[in-house]
Amino acid sequence: MSDKAKTMIGLGITGTVIFLIVFFATGTIIEGKLGFFELTYAAILLFLVGGSTLVFVQRNKDLKKGVAIEDELSKKVFRKAGSQAYFASVWIAVGLLWYNGFITDNSTLKALSMAQTLGLMIILPGAIFIGLAFIYSKKGEVE
Repeated sequence: MSDKAKTMIGLGITGTVIFLIVFFATGTIIEGKLGFFELTYAAILLFLVGGSTLVFVQRNKDLKKGVAIEDELSKKVFRKAGSQAYFASVWIAVGLLWYNGFITDNSTLKALSMAQTLGLMIILPGAIFIGLAFIYSKKGEVE
């Protein structure tokens, strides 16, 4: 698949996600079911969508300039960010297990539902990956 096709598909998926976030957010606002976790999910999703939109817009600009989209440094950046996001996802899962088990049993805190736990386990590593990829790409030197 060409770089232009990848960029256009990425922008299309990003636009679809933005549409779905707005669609579901208006439904939860109308029903009055907007709680802390819904706001947290919305904030993290907006961060993910914003980050991916910036990546695809930058790739589109690079395509128009004729600059290579992927080079050795960008591959290293994504590999390092991906591996660290994977390790973070393991620790997030451990932390959520401790929270839902030990912490909620020994305190007055409410346990997370399965949907909330899975949502955090899926969304947080993605946000960590996007954040680390931006940090490492700005740093410019990845070991």
